[in-house]
This record gives sequence, C-alpha cells and structure tokens, in this order.
Amino acid sequence: MSDDKHTSRALDALNTRGLAGKREYVRGLEQRRDEEALSLLVECLCDESAYLRELAEDALLKIGARATPVLLPLLDQGLWYTRSSAARVLGRLARHDAIPGLTQLAGDANASVRDAAREALARIAQHAPEGSPIVSDAGRS
Repeated sequence: MSDDKHTSRALDALNTRGLAGKREYVRGLEQRRDEEALSLLVECLCDESAYLRELAEDALLKIGARATPVLLPLLDQGLWYTRSSAARVLGRLARHDAIPGLTQLAGDANASVRDAAREALARIAQHAPEGSPIVSDAGRS
C-alpha cells in the first residue's frame, strides 16, 4: 500500500494536472498572504518536488520582507534543499538580517547549500549602500 501511495504521488507530480494543481495551490497561498499561508509556503519549501519549491520561492519573493521571519529559521534546519531555497529567497530579497545565518551556511557540508548561501551573500552585498559594513567585509573575502 505504501509503495502504491508513493507511486501515485510521483505520477501526480509528473502529470500536467498535478503540476497545474501545484501552481494554483501556491498562487492561492501567495494571494492570501496571511500567517497560515506563509506557513504553508514554508512547507512547500520542504517538499521533495523541486517544481513546488520553485513556485514557493517565487511566491515568497512576491510577498517580500513579510516572509523573512518564516525563512530565517530554515537556514538552521531541514534538508539541504530547504536550506538552499531559504538562502536563495533571502538573498534575492537582499535581507541584511539573514547575513549571520547565510555566513554560517557558506560553510555547510552540502555544496548546493554553500553555493546558495554564497550567492545570497553576494546579492545582499550588491544591494548594500556604498561604504556600508557588508560591502567593506565582502571586499575582504
């Protein structure tokens, strides 16, 4: 029974309707923008489906800075793809409050996580005003 359930989920993920359903689900959460919707988008970042994670990342970017409090804890926990997703979103949002967590992730055992953290730090540095500490520190790396 368990194998049937997993097979069914995998086929659903490859099914056009399954992909459309995921897209509509995430769009609905993005439009709601309430605390529950943010929590459910975080769950999407924890999903095995790269497609669902990408949709959730895009939705969180559109929500903007309000998503930061739910993303910061993900830098310290979860599977590698969850940490990578959180790092990407925080970097694209240029969130300076994510710098400590991203700096820690830049030394992660997983190469994808390290790369995402380093790219996020570089994005944040690009958006920092000239002469700010992040720009000065980034130049020393």
